[in-house]
Amino acid sequence: MFNSFTLKQIFIQSWPIVSVLLILSIASWAIILERWLRFKKSTKFSPALEQKVQALSDQKKFPEALTVCSKYHNSIARLYTEILKTHSKKSEDMERMMFRTIRLELEDLNKNLVFLGTVGSITPFIGLFGTVVGIIKAFRALSMTSSAGPGVVASGISEALVNTALGLFVAIPAVVAYNFYINRIKTIATSLEVNGEDLIDKLEE
Repeated sequence: MFNSFTLKQIFIQSWPIVSVLLILSIASWAIILERWLRFKKSTKFSPALEQKVQALSDQKKFPEALTVCSKYHNSIARLYTEILKTHSKKSEDMERMMFRTIRLELEDLNKNLVFLGTVGSITPFIGLFGTVVGIIKAFRALSMTSSAGPGVVASGISEALVNTALGLFVAIPAVVAYNFYINRIKTIATSLEVNGEDLIDKLEE
């Protein structure tokens, strides 16, 4: 099949669909890598920070705890900072600030994940569209040729298969990354809420 039609020629013949899929692939991989770094930063040194702040809170050294938080740039540090700033207020105020901080943090972690989910959902259909176009070309070539043979429909079938494969190539990493990050967000949300409530309990003692 590929004796007469090289892969390059197939890409040229179906360049509109291939171009869209390649652009979506590049964009989704850029988001996957950017989100990986963001999630890594959000949990970096979290256990060490938790131990230090909990110990200082037990000793009622709130300014020192705030100073420790300022040295970290992760999700738990931002949560602890906002709670410690309101430690002299009512528990309702501290809880309200805790949930507000968690919502803002999760909103930031969710950034661009909708795009990944969309890419994972639509690219198989874009590839399928290219497949249909390729098959239509194959039957058209067959109908216009008096002698039917494998070489007559080679170009169209090859184009159809390449578009199908490319659509899946773009969709699978996007879907896997989307599901992975969504589960990570759920884990982080639970961790933030538990740690925030523990700190508030200590501040109320």
